[in-house]
Amino acid sequence: MVFICIVIVPVEGIGTNPTSSSVDLGVNPSTDAERTEFVNNLRMKGLSDEEITEKIIEQIKSQRVEKARDRQKIEDDSLTENQKVEIIAQSLDRMAVSDSIKKASQGLWVYLVADGTFKEQLLSEIDEYENKTVSKELLKNNLLEIWKKYEVTHTKDGNVIHIDFKQKDPDVMITKEDIGTLQLVNDIHLEVFIMDQTLNQKWTVDPCHEDVIYYTIIQSLKHLHPMYDYADNARDHSGDPDQGLPWPQRFYNHYYNPNLGIGGAPQSALTDFNYAKAWFIQDNYDMASEYIGKSSHYMADVGNPMHTSEILNKDIHDRYEIYVATQWEAPYFNFKSSVQGNSIDYLLDDPYFAIIHVAEYSNNYVDTLYYKLMSLSDHFLYQDEWTKVITQACLVRTSRYMNGLVDLLLLTQITDQVNLPTDPDDDRFYEDLNGNGNIDFADLILLYNNMDWIALNEPYRLFDYDCSSEIDMDDVILLFNEI
Repeated sequence: MVFICIVIVPVEGIGTNPTSSSVDLGVNPSTDAERTEFVNNLRMKGLSDEEITEKIIEQIKSQRVEKARDRQKIEDDSLTENQKVEIIAQSLDRMAVSDSIKKASQGLWVYLVADGTFKEQLLSEIDEYENKTVSKELLKNNLLEIWKKYEVTHTKDGNVIHIDFKQKDPDVMITKEDIGTLQLVNDIHLEVFIMDQTLNQKWTVDPCHEDVIYYTIIQSLKHLHPMYDYADNARDHSGDPDQGLPWPQRFYNHYYNPNLGIGGAPQSALTDFNYAKAWFIQDNYDMASEYIGKSSHYMADVGNPMHTSEILNKDIHDRYEIYVATQWEAPYFNFKSSVQGNSIDYLLDDPYFAIIHVAEYSNNYVDTLYYKLMSLSDHFLYQDEWTKVITQACLVRTSRYMNGLVDLLLLTQITDQVNLPTDPDDDRFYEDLNGNGNIDFADLILLYNNMDWIALNEPYRLFDYDCSSEIDMDDVILLFNEI
């Protein structure tokens, strides 16, 4: 869904109540204290919340006479680059390999579903293999027989290409000998082809983990918010979860397969988030930022499709991360811009389920991505538009959920309120400021009285209804139109 920010001009005819019309508006207030005094004076005159709201709207309209702005609804040709990327990603063809093939091939499915070009490449690699103990002709003949014996079909449904055995039997078994052949082909392929690609590059810092949480905090807060100055600390601790256990043991907690409901990433993210929230409530921003950095790591991980499936080949996993890191700040095209350019918040109730939602999105593309990483040389991989667009789309989706993660951490009660604000109409904005479950006149008065406070103490974008990067009178008008 494309989210669009608009301003709706309030209808005429406000302030017709005889009681409220007799009240002197006085000087236009410009601070929280002045606005609160303005409202209190109206209350002392016996006006109800609805009548006070009418006076507020009248007062705003009087301010807007000289500041009228002609705002038009944002049309499709004004979509952001990130929104365009998401739309393109939805239209790209992608592979969906059946569980039957994956189970029967014991993880070697990429060789069973190989297209003509990849088949020729594999046969050529066998010819290039220098180990004289392997009978090349016998191995090639065995591979050709496997492709005949376990023929696959491609059925297109929309933009999804479903790949399954031609023999419609969910219990297809591949013989032990044929699995041995596929394993040997895999070993040769990794040595002859994959090892000659980007795997010889080395890098130690993952810019994705660092930048996603850093820019989330920077973009979600005004610079006077106490957490703003701790964005660096969150960034610096975003890589902590990669320390300690070796890769095979560590991988489980950084992974979630939404099809099987298996993986430790949701619980790992929730645990660190709860620590962050506990420290934040105590105003310990150093520890809160450290643990939100750690929690963000797991969300960024499952935004990588390779962390959402049982792909145990670390070389291929590393090849993709090197691909992303290499182009993170490339001069003509880079993935960092997708993170910096994000401005939409996906509101969260629970980090655990947010991780699952991110994994569900990125998992849609894992089969095609893995196939490309296994078959495309660097020259073609780095020019491949599918890989580029899908990587961008996954980063955009991850960033939007990351915004929600930070919002959930930083959201607090408006001054003198007991409950947290809520979003009753699920439009990604918090119009219920007093947290009573409804959008009413009391909420508008709360916004009017606390615009400065909200900008400095809340994730302000949740209350920036017109997406102007300011909490101002236009937001009050929009809230009025919601009541």
